[in-house]
Amino acid sequence: ILEAAHRLRARLAATTQTHWRDAVTDMQAQLDRLVFRGFLHGTDANRLVDLPRYLNALELRLDKLAVAAARDAERMQEMAALQADWLARQHAAERQRQVDPRLEEIRWMLEELRVSLFAQALKTPYPVSVKRIIRRWQALGL
Repeated sequence: ILEAAHRLRARLAATTQTHWRDAVTDMQAQLDRLVFRGFLHGTDANRLVDLPRYLNALELRLDKLAVAAARDAERMQEMAALQADWLARQHAAERQRQVDPRLEEIRWMLEELRVSLFAQALKTPYPVSVKRIIRRWQALGL
């Protein structure tokens, strides 16, 4: 995990094409949420096993930017509102020093959605889509 994260951080830092800026910023933010100081302690053991797949998906996404930047932007747009809503709720919970397991569930569904949108070949353990996440969000009362 650490080796892959280091490799990804270096590649993202070296990616300077201006028309890829939004995608690179998104990937850096995702990487920061996955691998951070204390992530081994702060990430549920059941989720740690998925980190290599998420990092692999990030790497595949970065590889595809050179030939499919427009497609990447479309896929980012598909999940932008959902991601923004989750981030806002998560930041509010953090400010109040609360851990909401419902937000954690949505967080990992969003990670699976990223695999589905940007690295389909890696597969997800369950069907995931923006609509499915919205339905789950509503079912959880968020």
